[in-house]
Amino acid sequence: MNKRKKVFGPGALIGLIFFIVGVCQLVAGISIFVVGLKNQANSEKIVGMVSEVTSDDIWVEYRYMGRDYEDRLSFYSSLIQEGEAIDLYINPENPDVARSSTEASLGGGIFIFMGAIFTFMGGSFLFASGLKKSKYKQLQSTGRKLYAEVTGGRMCYNYTVNGRHPYKLECKYEDSFNGDTFLYSSDYMWDDPEYYTGQQVAVYVDQNDMGKYYVDLDSLQSKLETSGNVVHDFR
Repeated sequence: MNKRKKVFGPGALIGLIFFIVGVCQLVAGISIFVVGLKNQANSEKIVGMVSEVTSDDIWVEYRYMGRDYEDRLSFYSSLIQEGEAIDLYINPENPDVARSSTEASLGGGIFIFMGAIFTFMGGSFLFASGLKKSKYKQLQSTGRKLYAEVTGGRMCYNYTVNGRHPYKLECKYEDSFNGDTFLYSSDYMWDDPEYYTGQQVAVYVDQNDMGKYYVDLDSLQSKLETSGNVVHDFR
């Protein structure tokens, strides 16, 4: 039996993207922080003065080994004012470049903070998706198996993958004992549900709650299986 082409659910997809981005930001932040600490360890600490603060740049003046230097810091903070003293780290082999002790902690800290947020959000989405799959497996093993009739489906315009919108299959189950009708819908799928209209699809429901269910798309039959004809493809 051929399996239907299912869609990687939006929760899991978003979670995976957020998680990967978050981990990359964490790695980048930690790397910046570690490199900054190493640079400070190989540098000499001096005291300079903020000579100019513009809307985008901070310039500092400092004296090293009897010579005067001026450099622009690689970060900006509105808290730094002109004329104030500032701790600087100078590489003896390249005294023209000055680094502030704030740069490594600020740059690395921003990446670490954003990475932690993205990783947490991504992990939450992945956890919810995994919990959903776990519930489906539990329904398959302990739930009641019904066979519902496929009535059609709908295209889900609120979700797009590579410019395509997936579908959700819809089906109904009629209880012959009391005459009640139960309507169910599946997870996302690529096949057009209208293609399977009239077929029977397996639905697993909770023994105590018919509202907790799982539509097993893999139980659908393909066109070849229902037509009775064999296709010889020699392409």
